[in-house]
Amino acid sequence: MSIRVLIANRGEHALRLIQTYRDMGFETVSLFAKPEADCAFVEEADYATYLSGEGVDATYLDVERVVAAATDAGCDAIHPGYCFLPERAELSTLAGVCNIVVVGPEAKLQSRVGDRFSLYSAARTIGVPLIPTSKTPILEDDDARAPAALLGFPLMVKALHGGAMARAGTLDELSHAVKKVRINALRQTGISDLYLQREITGDFRRCGVTVVADRHGHIVHLGVSDASIGMNEQTWIEELGDVVDERLYQRLVTLSVELAKTLRWWGVGTVRWAVQPNGGAYLLSLSARLTTGLELAEVAHGVDLVKTQWEMLVGEELVWEQADVEEKQHVVQLRILHLEGEGEVSRLVLPSGVKISSSVEEGSVLTQNTDPLLVKITVPGITRTEALSMARAVMDSVVIEGVKTNADGIRAMLASKPLVLGTHTVDSVLRQGDVSDRID
Repeated sequence: MSIRVLIANRGEHALRLIQTYRDMGFETVSLFAKPEADCAFVEEADYATYLSGEGVDATYLDVERVVAAATDAGCDAIHPGYCFLPERAELSTLAGVCNIVVVGPEAKLQSRVGDRFSLYSAARTIGVPLIPTSKTPILEDDDARAPAALLGFPLMVKALHGGAMARAGTLDELSHAVKKVRINALRQTGISDLYLQREITGDFRRCGVTVVADRHGHIVHLGVSDASIGMNEQTWIEELGDVVDERLYQRLVTLSVELAKTLRWWGVGTVRWAVQPNGGAYLLSLSARLTTGLELAEVAHGVDLVKTQWEMLVGEELVWEQADVEEKQHVVQLRILHLEGEGEVSRLVLPSGVKISSSVEEGSVLTQNTDPLLVKITVPGITRTEALSMARAVMDSVVIEGVKTNADGIRAMLASKPLVLGTHTVDSVLRQGDVSDRID
């Protein structure tokens, strides 16, 4: 009897999951809400199940409704995709009661990794550098003023299980930041507990190390990526390959692998770091799930991370050795997003010869409730210079008309001097969209 998997995601990632599971001989069930009723991923699956309700939090992020949909559809497994659903331990707990497996770590391991205090405690035992943080979680009835006074300002208010953060530059700004983060955290993860973290002064980059581990203690890393370029906490450009010097590269991958081992973690995930210009690196989180940029590692290493994630779930041994997955090229991923408003895609021209992940076509109707990620374009090159040059040529051939996107912003960022020279950070001119300092 074929295995049946509920795809608890939407857009291009849902399409990717459906295609991979079909190749593996599995049946798939699309989960969709009204805004996506006419999207390609709904038709592509073997079956589809509808979720009534308004907004992502009342549909795709409602754990009880997702599990109920899987049960009603006779599913053996749920794949929660990426974003916040796969990081909710209660999904695995509730699904397990219904004899349904979730593709990802079990609830106990998910909690150990997702809770920042648990993660940071494990990190301290192996000497991983950490940003100064409040000593205990800040619960719902705590205004956070006392721990804030101990840490000092400016600081970041962050959700304990990820999903939300806000800056508080002064004590007067703290109350608003706490309220904002609690609301967003509850919507994204179902948990409103917070913690405070001192703001990193000076520019830094957001880097990540993807790690793959089986249940038998075998683990490999898939290199270092840089996801610093974007706006409003959304990544527009991500790179994998020559993004840090060799000494820092070895430090990041070694610590990432050691952290995963310390946590007794298995699966496919990404250890995230804040990297400063002086080479300092501080742990941010471990995302125990597939990430938006999974194609970067797949193109660089010739692997299939969706299939690998399933193999790790069912207890297969990892057949890769570290030497088998050393990247031999630099890869750039461009993410075209729907920014605002409503509209219909009246014209769509995408490049050939590179990896395209998209769920939109001419005639697609976009609103504020549809998936903002329209297209991912993954471009490899032998060197970083070559990959960026090819990325600029690729973006010059992209045409999306009828809706407002960030395509022009990506083109401008690709031509900016900080990115070309590799001196960019999240706080650079790129972060503000100021591209007056260009290399043409």
